Amino acid sequence: MKTDGIKEKPIFGMDADPNNSINVTTDSEGQPTVKINGSPADRMDMVDAMEERFERKLKGKNPDRLPLFRGVDFDECGKIIR
Repeated sequence: MKTDGIKEKPIFGMDADPNNSINVTTDSEGQPTVKINGSPADRMDMVDAMEERFERKLKGKNPDRLPLFRGVDFDECGKIIR
């Protein structure tokens, strides 16, 4: 995570945002503006994203790669087979 263009120190020894996809800038009044992957977000989205990344990192997974929904397949009777 970068704040005003400066890379933050790892939290508890873990860098949950190695690719710096979460950026926070503060205005003259100290109010933060958050961007996640270049898209505007609010502060709660940033907290949720960091929480998800820390959980993935603790499980030994890549914190930046989130699983994608790949859909389902149905058999002739309409039951889910995958």
